[in-house]
Amino acid sequence: MRRVVLAAWLGMLAVRAGAAGAPPAPAPAPAQDPWRWFVSAPAGSTPDLRRRAASGDARAEIALARQCHSRHDGTCTILWLTEANARGDAVAQYLLGMVYVRGDGITQDLQQGAYFLGKAAAQHEVHAEYRLGLMLSDADFTNPGAGSIPDELRRGERLLRAAAAAGYAPAQYRMGVLCARLGADCAAQSRAWLERAAAQGQIDAAYMVAAQAARSGDVGAARSGAQRVLQLAPAGSSYAGDARRLLQRLSGAH
Repeated sequence: MRRVVLAAWLGMLAVRAGAAGAPPAPAPAPAQDPWRWFVSAPAGSTPDLRRRAASGDARAEIALARQCHSRHDGTCTILWLTEANARGDAVAQYLLGMVYVRGDGITQDLQQGAYFLGKAAAQHEVHAEYRLGLMLSDADFTNPGAGSIPDELRRGERLLRAAAAAGYAPAQYRMGVLCARLGADCAAQSRAWLERAAAQGQIDAAYMVAAQAARSGDVGAARSGAQRVLQLAPAGSSYAGDARRLLQRLSGAH
């Protein structure tokens, strides 16, 4: 049943994408994902940090939550992030959603995670838009009733598109993959989204650009795309091996 609904939704998306035309003009790349900072090793707590947190400084509350997370103290992590969330801080809402989704130090709760990611996404926190967009586009994380699946899929696509338009490379890659599965005008958008992601160093997007060009018979673009993959990918990675094999096939064909 889910496959039938997903196919219908993809068809609706193809119609909307065709009407929307080309992707919007490139936007500056968003700042680093706050989650990567949050899970890295923090500096020690200071009396000043605690004073600022006690006075309602959301940045200080998030910093204390980060220290709690590094100690695997889930209760403390949730406490300080909840305080910052109560002040409407979008980054705190995003981090709180991620802690629940991943179950870091607490019982995993996807519903709670989606709720807080949604609060951050409503404030256009691009990383929350991307993470929640992925969850909703899967439409399996809550095991909803059949009637709600199309709505969740549509919302997921809107969030991914918003994050991609904001310049977030992983979202641009996902939009490129999505459009590649569709027909008509959206398929033409796929290359544009993937090119933007590849320009920001997204290796999987760079390889997909090369592979698309090879399938379409554009040998020059396929060769330059494969060479870009080799520049981006670690020498022993699967992408580097795939790019070398693609270059060999192109050389053999001509």
